[in-house]
Amino acid sequence: MPATNAACPIPLKALLIFVYRMHSYEHLESQQQGTAEAGGSVVTVFTPLIVVISIWLAMFIPSLLTQTRCRIGTILHILFGIYLAAVYWTLICVTLSYAKNTAFLAGITAAIHFAWFCAPAHPDTIHGSHSIRHIMVTALALIIYYTFSHKQMFPHVRDAVFIFVIWAPEIINITLNCLFATTVGVFMSYFKSSDTKHAITKEE
Repeated sequence: MPATNAACPIPLKALLIFVYRMHSYEHLESQQQGTAEAGGSVVTVFTPLIVVISIWLAMFIPSLLTQTRCRIGTILHILFGIYLAAVYWTLICVTLSYAKNTAFLAGITAAIHFAWFCAPAHPDTIHGSHSIRHIMVTALALIIYYTFSHKQMFPHVRDAVFIFVIWAPEIINITLNCLFATTVGVFMSYFKSSDTKHAITKEE
């Protein structure tokens, strides 16, 4: 999946860190009070990722219903996006279960990275790929603004955990890209060898 290999820019990560830090609790008493409010609100935690996935599906699914130049590429791109969304969703669920104070940070981080990784697509596989990229970049800006203008303050997150949460989606994407590309390569080589054997058998 070469279109999903582009790393999320460091300035975008830095902007997310700045906005979250500026809008988070610093004192222990406030942190304990706000953890249940900001970190424990399931709707608030999942909203950014749900919105981004919904926009992405609304723009990409029509390419399945119409004829594209590379039908296999269209299917693979959408399958990879759904696969990545499911893994990010699981990541947020894990943070809700074991580290509620980092749940909202995990939610907005996953949403931003999903939008960045899955927006690029080859014109032969997805209709209106350039327009889709602009729309997803707009979605990124709206998520940053949503974080900045959120009414409730967020729980303070330790630096070590903060760095892990910020870089986890990047690591996940790299790993899934390798696994997905390897799996697709194995299947394609298998089908090619099967077609070759079938053609040789027919000639004989």
